Amino acid sequence: MRYLLPVLGALLVLIVACQPVVTLDKPKVSWAVKDQGGTLELSWDAVTDADGYKVYFDGSTTADTTLTTTKLAITSAKKTIKVEAYSGSETNDSTLNVTGLVTSTVTVHGISVPGVDNAFGFNTTTGIGAPVDLGNAPLAADFIMEDRAPDPMSFWSPTSYNPAYNSKDNAAALASGITDFNALRDCPTPGNYNTKTAISANAVYSLWIDVTGDGYSTDDHFAKAQVTSVSGAAVTLKVAYQKIAGLRWVATE
Repeated sequence: MRYLLPVLGALLVLIVACQPVVTLDKPKVSWAVKDQGGTLELSWDAVTDADGYKVYFDGSTTADTTLTTTKLAITSAKKTIKVEAYSGSETNDSTLNVTGLVTSTVTVHGISVPGVDNAFGFNTTTGIGAPVDLGNAPLAADFIMEDRAPDPMSFWSPTSYNPAYNSKDNAAALASGITDFNALRDCPTPGNYNTKTAISANAVYSLWIDVTGDGYSTDDHFAKAQVTSVSGAAVTLKVAYQKIAGLRWVATE
């Protein structure tokens, strides 16, 4: 008997050592925008040998520690979403970055001042916001700074002019009571915007970029802007752009 225990122990070690190591693939994550841009529906292919999945929001919050489905609807703005497949202690994951891309300084001038940048726009590939020279690049304009009497300094859509500068029927909405750029995380649903929106210093605005001018569709984009200063005809903005088309989330912190 005294020889049996060591033998059994050795056999146990051998059996454990011979167990195959599970290597999981990364979940292949795809998404669809729902609810006029308020919901992001995630889906992913089932991972071979996975016991289930965990979904983390913004690096720390777990959506469901026992999730075994391969589809999840997320209805409030996030910055990052990680889908993790697990099998025992083995894991592998994929992360989707949905953070609004910030451009900290964009300076434009009212259209009453000739020869300077009188509009701003976003690069749809990089998400960077930049001043736009209407004389040389009217198609790049997303919002024009209108300040000619009797109008106060305002965001105007390119289609508010005759002739229009381009076909984007863009609009803005004041985030009422918000003066903290990061506090605006979800842009409002379409129907709550204006193509001519007066601005004031420190205020924060939701921006709807209606690319085809046909009302909401999933090829539109959303952004936010804070007016950090107004000095005469010069307006300085801080902006953030959501690169995922159709999604109204603009979380930055």
